[in-house]
Amino acid sequence: MPDNRQQRRKKLKILKKQLKSRMDKVREVMSQLPETCIRCDETFTKEGKKCLDWKINVSPSKGIFVTCPDCLKKQSNQS
Repeated sequence: MPDNRQQRRKKLKILKKQLKSRMDKVREVMSQLPETCIRCDETFTKEGKKCLDWKINVSPSKGIFVTCPDCLKKQSNQS
C-alpha cells in the first residue's frame, strides 16, 4: 500500500510541475498582448469578462494582435 501512495504522490508532483510550466507560458503570452484593438485603437483590458469577447490572433510572422467586438461585428457584416 505505501508503494501505491508514493506512486500517486510522485505522479501528482509531476502533474503540478507540468501545470506550473504551462501557466508560466500563458502568463508570458498574456503579458505580450497589445493594449489596443488593431483596427480602431479601443483599449483592451485584460481583467473582467469583457476581454472574453475580444478576438486574439497569434501569428509567428505577424505577432500577436487583438480585435474588439465592434470591429468583429463590422467585419462579419461586410462578409
